[in-house]
Amino acid sequence: MTEPEFDDNEPITIPELPIELNQNDVDVRKQSTREIELRDLTALHPILESWIKDPTSGGPLHEEIIGVLAAIEGSISQQNDRTYVVAEDINGKITGMMGMARPSNAMNEYITTAHPVEFINAYVDHHSVGSGTGRALAHRLEEIAKQNGNTEIIVNSGPRYKETGWGFWTKLYGAPVAIRKDLYGTGLHAQVWRKKLQVN
Repeated sequence: MTEPEFDDNEPITIPELPIELNQNDVDVRKQSTREIELRDLTALHPILESWIKDPTSGGPLHEEIIGVLAAIEGSISQQNDRTYVVAEDINGKITGMMGMARPSNAMNEYITTAHPVEFINAYVDHHSVGSGTGRALAHRLEEIAKQNGNTEIIVNSGPRYKETGWGFWTKLYGAPVAIRKDLYGTGLHAQVWRKKLQVN
């Protein structure tokens, strides 16, 4: 994978392009969204396995998957600060998930408002990619974030999702505002997006 060249001494920033996500952008006929429940974990497991893979062997990274599922359980039992939502199709099948939490320390330098939140763990069933599921999940989390008084969304995506997640977040929130070097290991840089929220 070819990565762009960087000056080690200078942070890379790209002008932010604010984009408002409206309910009209989401085809609600294809899916509904709701907060996650314990019964959803079984359906989410194969979705996570299809995305969280070793770049060399192509096999699922079981420890990382178990960690995501444990974080979901912790959010349901209010043992952590995370919030997760899922999407369902018209038949009630789980088609994706997305979460949010207090921003990680690595994202602090990109925060510009007092009450930010970070979007995390965004995964959509491969058969539902392009159907509006990801937008529906983001819209639901944005509404919850506004209700919670959050003023800004921050999100990052590493090179594992260069061909998928990077395009999704750029389409949703505009050009990345920065590139966080080595976030996922040496040479494994993450792109960072940001959106200010209009709190109700």
